[in-house]
Amino acid sequence: MLPDFDGEASATPESAKQDKLDIEIGSWIITGNDDVANQLFREMASMPVSLNSSRQRVRQRQQRPKWFNQPQRQSFGRQSLQFRGRGPGGRAQSGTPMIAGHLRARPLGPRSEDGQTRFEITATLSINPTRFARHRGAMFRTHRPPEEWATAIDPWLLLSGRYQSRNGDEITLDGSDNVLLTQRSVYASRPEVWAHQVECYWRNVQAFLDDHISLAAERQGIACGRDRTEVNLRKTEAYWEFRTDNALRAVSALVPTMQALGREAAVRDWPIVEEGFTGNARSVRIRLTTGITCTIYAKTNRRVRLEIKHDLTEDAAPIGGRHTSDDTGELLEWLRR
Repeated sequence: MLPDFDGEASATPESAKQDKLDIEIGSWIITGNDDVANQLFREMASMPVSLNSSRQRVRQRQQRPKWFNQPQRQSFGRQSLQFRGRGPGGRAQSGTPMIAGHLRARPLGPRSEDGQTRFEITATLSINPTRFARHRGAMFRTHRPPEEWATAIDPWLLLSGRYQSRNGDEITLDGSDNVLLTQRSVYASRPEVWAHQVECYWRNVQAFLDDHISLAAERQGIACGRDRTEVNLRKTEAYWEFRTDNALRAVSALVPTMQALGREAAVRDWPIVEEGFTGNARSVRIRLTTGITCTIYAKTNRRVRLEIKHDLTEDAAPIGGRHTSDDTGELLEWLRR
């Protein structure tokens, strides 16, 4: 027997929300001695969050958080620089970057006759528009219309703020900030403004990388330039949410139907970490076809999430067979499909 959901339980392309994106951005070229990549990454790791003039008054007396961990040396002259991670249990702490992943530098051939080596820097990232909406989407509500959000470039927008895991009688089961609970954050999830918010987030990530790398290179006297502006869209997620009185029971009721629909099915139980709940929450993941999976799980005690994931490295057919472009508008259009 299928569960009862509040309202219309339908999933249409127009009502989908964009979730996590796995992307690769290339590339920057730096030139110097064999240690130049490590020198640049050390500088980037030491640089605190730089707020623009409109935010200088915020927390002036507190130490500003850093964006990156310390760089790591790898084999064959390569270097890696990881974004600073989240707190225990994957929970966001105030000031944590809303960008996950790393930058990697690799030498381009042997050193030249004058002893200089060229390094290519690429960024492999995961970004999450829902998390961005949870922490920052509401700030635009009274400041500017959605059509102007893409022009709001400020590194402060990429930092997590404080958040609550409960809103009235609804509570997240894993303490995650990857769900829109409050009315203020829900504003940014409305279909007519969602695409503008995703574009704002995307453009801020790109602007941050350009500015942070260029500033670190300038401070260290390193020759730096942009070689390519291509973005490789590797994986995408979209989701729908349905309200019900008991999300845990609803997911359990859906397991047999999901198992019958998929080529492959995996049912998993994961522990609930919030006070007042005991036992495990169930999720079921099925493989629909090459590169496409579907997952259903309880996002809160009153909300079931249906999640579709596309692995474009396996099959890029959903976006027309291509998944690399240097045109931001084209990439954003892919995400709307």
